[in-house]
Amino acid sequence: MKIKTFETDIKLQNKFLNAVEKLFEPINIERKEIKDFWVMDEANACLIEAKSDLMKELLKPFFNPEGMGRNQLNIDYDKLIGHTARYNSDYIKKITDIFSVFDSVKISVAKDYPITFENEHLRVILAPKAEG
Repeated sequence: MKIKTFETDIKLQNKFLNAVEKLFEPINIERKEIKDFWVMDEANACLIEAKSDLMKELLKPFFNPEGMGRNQLNIDYDKLIGHTARYNSDYIKKITDIFSVFDSVKISVAKDYPITFENEHLRVILAPKAEG
């Protein structure tokens, strides 16, 4: 019996895409060619970036074919210093749902900086909510 993996299991891929749709709106239904393989959510709090070729293809409907422009990624971390960073629990739940189809995920957390979820296929970055 062949062991199914994310790369070969269509049901896992569909579960993944359903989880992604809870955070990101499909904007490229025609699946046009893509310049930038990342997108921010509408609130500019969460970014998803495709790393593998499979992920670039699966996530193509969510990426802007015109490109996003790196200037949208500017976060002034100096404004966060001296504050306590908190992360939106609704976002955390949705991000963990996205990664639930994978065998592993690396989570990086640093004081007053975004939390990063990452594996060989994708990276998701969640900006903190700064509170005094």
